[in-house]
Amino acid sequence: NVLLVTGASCETLPLYRNWRRVATKLGLDWAAIAYDREAAAQLEPDRSLPAFTTAASASGGAALRVARSKLATVLRLVQLTGLDIVFSDVDNIFRA
Repeated sequence: NVLLVTGASCETLPLYRNWRRVATKLGLDWAAIAYDREAAAQLEPDRSLPAFTTAASASGGAALRVARSKLATVLRLVQLTGLDIVFSDVDNIFRA
């Protein structure tokens, strides 16, 4: 049982939409992490969750906060679901 996971912010929504289209076309089981409120409002509610933050992930610059919350959210998904998680940034390319 493997779940492919990506993350999206308001800045990466166009890349996310392409990623989603190809992942769906390939029949992959996937979900998305919303890094901000705008992304959360536009991601599919049945396939998305907000980024999980901890005290450690809330400190530092914006890029560092996203990286830490990405890792914290993936770890939390593993703990809650028991699934194997493969994380793919939205700018990764699939060959369909």
